[in-house]
Amino acid sequence: MCHLIGSIRLEAMITIARYGRTTRHRAQRAIAMTVLFVVTIRTASF
Repeated sequence: MCHLIGSIRLEAMITIARYGRTTRHRAQRAIAMTVLFVVTIRTASF
C-alpha cells in the first residue's frame, strides 16, 4: 500500500513539475500543490 501511494505521489509530483514549467501562472501551480497535499493526507489517513 505504501508503495502504491508513493508511486502515485511521484507521478503527481512529476506531472505538476512539468505543468509548472509550461505555465506562467504561479497561482495555478500553488493550487495544484495544495490539491496534491490534501489528497496525500487523505490517502495516508485511510
